[in-house]
Amino acid sequence: MPFQSRSNLLPPAVRLELGARLVEQPERNLGIVVPIPISERVEELAQLLYDEGYGRVSRKEVVGALLLAATEDPSELADLLRNYRNASVRDSLVGQAATGQAASFPLRPPGPRPRPS
Repeated sequence: MPFQSRSNLLPPAVRLELGARLVEQPERNLGIVVPIPISERVEELAQLLYDEGYGRVSRKEVVGALLLAATEDPSELADLLRNYRNASVRDSLVGQAATGQAASFPLRPPGPRPRPS
């Protein structure tokens, strides 16, 4: 078998202009699933923005904004990861006081949400 350099093992690249708007770039599916409370947290954060007059905000925009704002400091990132791994369902709730021992979460189908009327 002939020798393959490391560059031959890398996937093909896409060239993007550095000054181009991020939200207008080609998309890639992250291929992840998250716990239901985290999914619902994204929903609630998008709804919070809508309720405060920021217009319709997609879950994709909420996740993208949070990822873009994430620290690049490994130590701080490790702290965030540790907090996530140790978080409870209660920690994921948005704008509501947790009462009792359990919380209910709506079962939502995948895909875009209907526009509010």
